Amino acid sequence: MTTAPRALAVLTAAVGVLLATSCATTGTAATDPDHTSADDRAAGSTPVDPETAKQRMIAAVDDTTRRLGGTWSTETGPDYPESCVLPDGTPGAHWAYLVRRDSSGDPVHDTAVLTALWEQQGMHIDRWGTDESPEIVGRDGPDTATLGLTAWPGRYSVEATSICFPGDPDQL
Repeated sequence: MTTAPRALAVLTAAVGVLLATSCATTGTAATDPDHTSADDRAAGSTPVDPETAKQRMIAAVDDTTRRLGGTWSTETGPDYPESCVLPDGTPGAHWAYLVRRDSSGDPVHDTAVLTALWEQQGMHIDRWGTDESPEIVGRDGPDTATLGLTAWPGRYSVEATSICFPGDPDQL
């Protein structure tokens, strides 16, 4: 398999992992309605609305790409909501967003910086890949269900899914 099709296959797999595992709880905290923890959302707090979920996810991606530097372009989303399941088992919806940069940096340094930041925000971090081509995903953050970095030589991507919110994605 050549580099371009292999990279596309890896990117597709990474997005699939994010989307398959991204259904999170929803809510707002009494002390800061714009930033909730996964624990607050799991406790059954008031659900987030679709527009707030989208804007918080975009802001989290923008913050991540700003920290990594460079010029980023949108690969996909957030154009339409997708299905997820709320903590009470009812159907919900979430947004997905993927941006890329056709250059790389220092993957070891960049993943360490993002891991520390995301852990400070209360996320649980999953790691895959190698030092040269790492993938990290932060789960259950204050503004996203998942937020990930895939760092290949010559290309970085940042993927996110929003907090799951009430509603039928086909009706939004």
